[in-house]
Formats: sequence, C-alpha cells, structure tokens
Amino acid sequence: MTLYLFNSPILPLEDQKAIIFAKKLTFEEAYKLYHKYKQRDTIVSAIGHQATAELLSRLFKDHIPANRMRVELKEGDKVLAFTLKQRLPEGKIIQNAKELEEIGYEFIFYDVRYSNENYDKVLDILFFS
Repeated sequence: MTLYLFNSPILPLEDQKAIIFAKKLTFEEAYKLYHKYKQRDTIVSAIGHQATAELLSRLFKDHIPANRMRVELKEGDKVLAFTLKQRLPEGKIIQNAKELEEIGYEFIFYDVRYSNENYDKVLDILFFS
C-alpha cells in the first residue's frame, strides 16, 4: 500500500471503475496521517512543483522532494492531496512557499477501491438507476 503526495486533487486510476472515498483534513490530521504512513508504509512524493515540496517539507518536518511523475493508483493506494483554496489567475506562476501560504491551502485524503461484486452493485445504483 502506498500513500502518494499530490499537489492537486487529480486521481489517475489504473482501472476504469473505482470507488473513491474522500475526506477533507485539517493540517493536524494531515500531519498525523503523513507520519503514520511514514512509519509503516511507502510514501511517494508526486509533488510536481518545487515551492509546494518546500512548503510541505517545512510543514511535515521531513524532506519531501519535488518529483514530477506519472502515477496510476492501484487498489488500496491512498492520496494526500495539497490543494489551493482558490484558482490562480491565468498565467500566474507561484515562485515560492510564501505565495502558497498567502493564497491558502487545504488537504484532502483519498482512498481508492477498485470494483468487486459489491462495488459493482453500488456503482450500478449510483450511475444507472
């Protein structure tokens, strides 16, 4: 099981059907979650922006590298997504962590579950009823 760190709420799925559980987290919850997974599982930074990696490193008191990479989420993978509280103006490029803090941010936790017989029933009810 892997916890991926993302700097957006994108969810690149390995399969076509999945159920995603999502929860908005406080900073304190995100901090605890990060350190819980660090002790027992694999954490992979897919943070593609240097200023975001620097801010998260400072907030979580751990080195989180910028790592622009392609990810396909597998069954049981988790995502801790850092998201800005507002959309940036067209063409705006964040230069440093201070700008991110001024804009404001939040954390969202995602748990990915791929379909099995029970999930297929739920998906059919949600999308085809």
